[in-house]
Parts: sequence; C-alpha cells; structure tokens
Amino acid sequence: MKLRVVDVFATGQVKERASVIQSKTSRQVRFEITEGTRRSLARWMAEPLLI
Repeated sequence: MKLRVVDVFATGQVKERASVIQSKTSRQVRFEITEGTRRSLARWMAEPLLI
C-alpha cells in the first residue's frame, strides 16, 4: 500500500486512523494505525530521509 504523509499526518501529529482509496476498486478503506507505528512515523517525521 502506498501512503503519503498527508494520509497519516495532520495538525502536527500522526493520526490514529486513516483512510485511503483502493486503486483496484476505487473504494475508501479505513484503518487504524497502531501505537508502535505511530511512534515510528513520528520519529521519521522529526528527521525525514526524503530523497
């Protein structure tokens, strides 16, 4: 699954839930972002390696 920063990050913090549009069916899929994943994303956002 491809995620963009805007999909998981808002108002200065990682979202608890997110939604994306499936490319095959064009349906919206909602999912929860676990605490461990939120911590990892927050660390990555603090020092991103965006190339």
